[in-house]
Parts: sequence; structure tokens; C-alpha cells
Amino acid sequence: MKKVLHILFFFLITNQLLAQKSELANSYFEKGEFSKAVTFYEEFYKEKPFAQVNYPRLITCYQELKSYQKAEKLIKERIEKYSQYQCYVDLGYNYQLQKNNAEAVKNYEKAISLIKENQNYVYGIAREFENKVLVDYAIQAYELAIAENEHLNFDYQLSLLYGQKGDLEKMTQKLLDYANKNQNSVTLVQNMLARYMNEDAEANFSNQLRKSLLSRVQNEQDIFWNHFLSWYFVQQQDYEKAFVQERAIFKREGNNINKLISLTQAAVAENKIEVATEMADFVLNNTIDVQTQIVIQTIKNKITIKNSPKSAYNDIKTTFENQIQNYGITKSSIPLVIQIARFDGFELNNFNNAKAKIDQLLKLPLSAFEMGEVKGLLADLYLSNEKFNQAIVYYAQIQDDLKNHEIGHEAQFKMALTSYFKTDFDWAQKQFKVLKQSTSLLIANDALDYFLLINDVTQQDTVKVSLTKFAKADFLKFKKQNTQAQTAYTAILKEHAGEAIEDVTLYRLAQVNHDLALPKQAIANLELLLQKFPESLYRDDAYFLLGNWYSENIDLEKAKQNFENIIINHQNSIYFLEAQTKYRKLRGDQNI
Repeated sequence: MKKVLHILFFFLITNQLLAQKSELANSYFEKGEFSKAVTFYEEFYKEKPFAQVNYPRLITCYQELKSYQKAEKLIKERIEKYSQYQCYVDLGYNYQLQKNNAEAVKNYEKAISLIKENQNYVYGIAREFENKVLVDYAIQAYELAIAENEHLNFDYQLSLLYGQKGDLEKMTQKLLDYANKNQNSVTLVQNMLARYMNEDAEANFSNQLRKSLLSRVQNEQDIFWNHFLSWYFVQQQDYEKAFVQERAIFKREGNNINKLISLTQAAVAENKIEVATEMADFVLNNTIDVQTQIVIQTIKNKITIKNSPKSAYNDIKTTFENQIQNYGITKSSIPLVIQIARFDGFELNNFNNAKAKIDQLLKLPLSAFEMGEVKGLLADLYLSNEKFNQAIVYYAQIQDDLKNHEIGHEAQFKMALTSYFKTDFDWAQKQFKVLKQSTSLLIANDALDYFLLINDVTQQDTVKVSLTKFAKADFLKFKKQNTQAQTAYTAILKEHAGEAIEDVTLYRLAQVNHDLALPKQAIANLELLLQKFPESLYRDDAYFLLGNWYSENIDLEKAKQNFENIIINHQNSIYFLEAQTKYRKLRGDQNI
């Protein structure tokens, strides 16, 4: 037993020493102290010639120390003893370092000629050329192997090599070939192409890719290329041309309805209303699936509400009621009924009609999440109609039922907001304090804003006169009674000038003026805010809104300046990433 323990102890100590030596050798090597590292690697190579790093690192040490003869001897021994023909590349490179180009070329060509004898040698030989950035030889190796054996495919490797050479046309062709032959890797290829497009400020690469894809669509008649071209046009945010491809796919396959729906939603998000409507109509006319029809109908309704004047609301109401009659109030139609009930309650201010639809939804066998969404709408309606206690009851129910879900967190926030609108500031403040630690970044940010608002104003105004007026103005804004809210905020600015409430009032007034289609007044409010309160908590919010509003008013230079201010001076802002994206778009970067 003692003997066994001694042996185990010996092996343990030996392994620890070997590990320490290996760590020391690697440390010397990585620091460039090759004269110290070489002794270790000579020992390691002697003991384990096939260990992954021993041979290449020993060769590197010799070459860095200009011990070329030692390197040559070791490489030739490797070829003779182990038939590792990729070592001809090492040998050629060893000559190249000595500026003996004739011998270098001779060995490179010897390595390539061996591929003709056995195409499997290409894997090691081409890899060695790549490791030494001998790009043309690596390309030659792969192409020879393919010429000798048509079953071999190195399109992906060749695409990377052509990319290194800057031959983007050949790189593109090889990547497209690879994607077509390995369709499970399409996403990988598209991600690579997207990166090149993002870095292509002059759009040369994007244009090359478009020409290549169009050529393949026209010449190969393979629907795979229609899918790929649709992807390309989406990257360019050219939804009209993407739709042309998806429509062609539908006529041939008829199984891309979900892609058409996603494309429609993307077009709506980018405010491409005309093509979004055309796509929605196409889907509606080409599906008998009720669930799909309802999804598309909600998208069309969203477009209608957003782009219609209030004078058209009665006609819209009639259209929506016809939709309810057509689809009924069922599990399938929940999203549509919620949308229409919200329109009734908030746009038409018809609480009874909205509640009647919600009551019918509540009779259905709803999931916890569906129940949370429906109750959330009902609570919002109660809140909007100043039925604060009823609103709090429903928000509390949602919070209890979905406490670990974002719907529950949002209900908790709205419960705090209801207390704030009621001017129960102490209770609201306690809830906002908890919510500013929310896992939802948006909720945490909003809760922090209200927490700081109440805290800052009450320190100066202990009886909360200005805060009470402000909360009532906020409630008018919440109810979309923007004209009354505008009057209320303006009065606060006059009556409480110089107080802690002034900067946030300017911010809110700007939002209301923008909603009232008064862009000059809105911009002026924010410019004044930044001028008078350069350290305001709302300065990054102001810069972001100014960037958006100047974009809307085609003053792109000022828009860029405001987004750039966030990028440079407010890197912790919740708007940072979005400001960065918008700035790059305005600057003319492609495919953001």
C-alpha cells in the first residue's frame, strides 16, 4: 500500500512540475523571449513530438532566433520520419525568411503538387499556407483539390481567402455558392455579408452583391435565390422590392405567409405605409386561415389609426364594428378585440363600448397572460376615466397573477402611476422606489424619473403645490387631452418659474406640443430646457427627442448633432444604442 502511495505521489509531483514548466515556456513565448522559451520546447518536442504546440512553437523559436539551419533540419526530419507533407510549406517559409525565394517557391510548389497525388493532403497543406498568410498559394491548393475531385467543396474557405485579398466579387460568388450547397449555413453567410455591407460606406459591396443575386435569380431559376434576394432588400430597407420577391415565392411555393406577415410588420415599423398596406392586402386576399386574417387585420387597423385624422374616426368605428361582427369575440380574435376596445376607450372616449367588449373577453377561457392583457386594458380605462380605486384593484390582480413577468411589473408601475395621478405622492414614491430596481430597463428608467421628480420637487415645495398641479397636467397628457395639458403646463411655467419643477415641465410641454403638431414650439421648449438647465436629468431625453424631431423636419445636420451629443456625452443613457443607430443612418452608413 505504501509503495502505491509513493508511486501516486511521484506522479502527482511530476505532473505538477511539467505543468509549471509548460506554463513558464508559454509565458516566455508569448512575451517574445524566445531564447528562454526554446530550451523548454526542445525538451517538450523530444518527449512529445506530436503534441499540438510543441513542433510549431519550436520552429517559431528557431526562426525568431535566426537559427534557420536548426529549423530546416527539424522540418526535413519531420517530412522524412513522419511523412507530414504540409511541412514543405514550413520549409519553403523557412527559406523565404532567409530571402531565398527560389527555394521557397520550389517547396511551396512541391507541397501543391502533392495534392494532385492525394487530394486529402489539401487540408494540412492549405491550412499551413493560411497560417502563414500565403493567400495565393492557399487558393491554388484548394482550387487544385477541387479540380482533381469534384466532390470536394472549399467555397467557404476560398471566400475568406478572396476577402483577405480584397477581391470582393470572387468572395461574394464563393459565399453564395457555399450558401446554396449548404443551406443550413445560410444565416452564417448572411451575417458575414451583412457585416461587409455595414462597413461599406460607398455601397460598392452592396451593389456587387445585388448584381450577383439578381443574376442568379434570372439565370438559375432557383427559388433559393428569391429568398436570398428578399433578405438583401430587407437589409436595405427596400420593402417594395423585398415584397416583389416574397410575392414570387408565394406564387411558386405558397408557404411563406409568415414571412410576408413579418415583412409587413417591419415595413410598418419603418413607416413604409403604402407598401405595408399592399402587403397586408395581399395576405388577406391569399389566405383562408382565420388566425392569419386577424393578425393582418390588426396590422391594417394600426396603420389606419396612425394615419387618419380624427374626423375619420366615426367611419373607422363602423369598419371596426363590422370586423367584430365578422370574426366574433373568441379566443382567436382576442388581439383584434383588444385593439378595437382600446380605440373605443381612448380615441373615441367611449368607456361603455370599450368595457362591453372587455366584459365579453373576460367570459372566455383565457390563459394567465391573456387575462393579464385584458385586465390591463380594463384598468387603463378605469384610470383614464378617473376611477382610480377600480384601476388599482385590477393592476394589483395582474401583479399578483404575473409577479415574475413583465406584464406584472408593468401593472405594478401603473399602480404607482395611479397613486401619483391621485396625488397620493407618499405612497407612489414608495412604489417607485421599489420599481427603479426592476429587471425591465424601461420600467426601471420611468420609475426612477418619477422617484427623482417627487423627491426633488418636495424638497423645495414641502406642501407639494407645484407637484399637485404637475400631476394633474400629467394626467391630462395621459388621457391624450393635449390642449388642456398644454394650458396646464404653460400655467405651471408662469406660476412656478425658477422652481425645481420647471425643467420637467418644459420637457412635458415639448411632448404635448409635438403631439399637437406644433413642431417649432416643441423644439423651442427643449432648446430652452437645455439652455437654462444644462445639468437637468432630462437632458439626454431632450437630445434624443430633438434628434428625432429635427429628422422629421428634414434638418438632418441638427438631428445628427443631437444624436452625437448622446453618443459622446451620455454613454450611460437608455437612448445610447438607438441614438447610435439613428446617427449612423443619418450619416449615410449602409444596412444599419
